[in-house]
Amino acid sequence: MKILEISGFSAENSRVHFVVPENIDKFPNHFSLAQVLLYSPRVMKRIKSMIKGKQAYMVPGVVSSDDIKLSIAFNIPVMAGEPQKQSLYSTKSGSKKIFQLADVPTPVSSVDIYDEQEFTLSLAKLIVANLYVQTWVFKIDDEFNGRGTAYLNLDHVKSLSNLRKKHVQD
Repeated sequence: MKILEISGFSAENSRVHFVVPENIDKFPNHFSLAQVLLYSPRVMKRIKSMIKGKQAYMVPGVVSSDDIKLSIAFNIPVMAGEPQKQSLYSTKSGSKKIFQLADVPTPVSSVDIYDEQEFTLSLAKLIVANLYVQTWVFKIDDEFNGRGTAYLNLDHVKSLSNLRKKHVQD
């Protein structure tokens, strides 16, 4: 409550509630919050009474079928797509496909690469087709916050310099 007050928010007890599912320490660590809530009848009852007669909705980070079950139990909407479809399009490759279908300009790239051999072949084709790209950026589909990102600078690759010179002469 003190943090809210310092941030300039009114820290009225009627506005902020911290709810901890019963027996939370007995659930496996890999359980999501939605799963733990579904197995916590006292907390479910308490949340239902807190939102009764009020506008409420859920905003999950990564939606799962448990979030859908939870929204049905609370009779509130969940602000997310269908879990099966969202998993397809919430990756970097998936969003790239959506942009391409919508004719949104996107950088030269390859998507849906699943092994090292495919990566190497795809990168080689991209480099040959785009001789003047100096730096290539690689991003792993399911990472975030800058993790899973690498760069390859081609400034000092002599064979590429020779290809560029030959390309200019032709």
